[in-house]
Amino acid sequence: MLFRSPLSRPIVMARILRRILPPRAMTDPTLLDLFTSIRNTIRNPLGLSATNVVSISSVPEVLNDPYAMGVGGMGKTTLAAMVAQHPDVRRYFIDAVVWIYVGGKELNYSRYTQCLRELVAQLDFYQGVPLFAELLHVPGETPSKRRRREEGFMIYARDTIADLLHDRSVLIILDDVCFEPDLDWFDFAPMPGESTDDLEGDCALLVTTRCRTLLPAADTVEVDMLDEADAISLLIQESGQLSHALMAESREARSVVLECANHPLAVKSVGRWLNLKHATAGVVSSVEEIHAEVIKSMDRILKGGGHTGTDMMYE
Repeated sequence: MLFRSPLSRPIVMARILRRILPPRAMTDPTLLDLFTSIRNTIRNPLGLSATNVVSISSVPEVLNDPYAMGVGGMGKTTLAAMVAQHPDVRRYFIDAVVWIYVGGKELNYSRYTQCLRELVAQLDFYQGVPLFAELLHVPGETPSKRRRREEGFMIYARDTIADLLHDRSVLIILDDVCFEPDLDWFDFAPMPGESTDDLEGDCALLVTTRCRTLLPAADTVEVDMLDEADAISLLIQESGQLSHALMAESREARSVVLECANHPLAVKSVGRWLNLKHATAGVVSSVEEIHAEVIKSMDRILKGGGHTGTDMMYE
């Protein structure tokens, strides 16, 4: 159950952009009225971190639990992709916008250097292939000693890429980060006082994560369920050839998204289901029919979820 009105996606988008872009870089007329930069050069009075690291998370699975994971399927990766493609972002981060999938395992040296190679491969200004030392197995080495040696190799690899990105304007997007230490390995921005020109060499880090406490609240944008208008728009968009038969103001369309709890992935799945039914039946299935089937499916999930392990969030 929702206890507050969710923000529209344009407002959420503006909240992300204002954390990674200075006001002078924003020209999008659809977002200008929503855009008030919270990054201030006077010692970050709002408590933002010294480096430009921002996370996209989601509302908690368990209300009022500060340690609860964020709800899955809320569109965090979709929002990050929208940020990556935004013209103002492309214009400001002129050297590169890089996308790296991190995943659910904490980084080791092998996986970290693989991510760095993926990063470098997306840099148009660098045509070479970075060479990283091979971490050899040492017989009899204890796990703790190997881990310390591995961290030394990782630090050297990070410094190599930091030198490569020096005075470059690059946005690095890390998708599905689960561990806080992983952030440090991709924070290539200079420490406070090291940068000689605030207008040059601006590297930013944008992460998607279900870990809601990965960064301080001031550096985190929390994604809520869709508002009704966005949910109906997504339903119509995903319904394909049947979209002309769906009316945004219809009672049935509103009922369908309500049954989906305005959850983005659920609404998207139902929209595609509706499109598939139309394509396979060869006739226009009514919205009333799909509404009835959604209710039946939800009832079956709720009644059998404890025994079947079915996940309402589709993840």
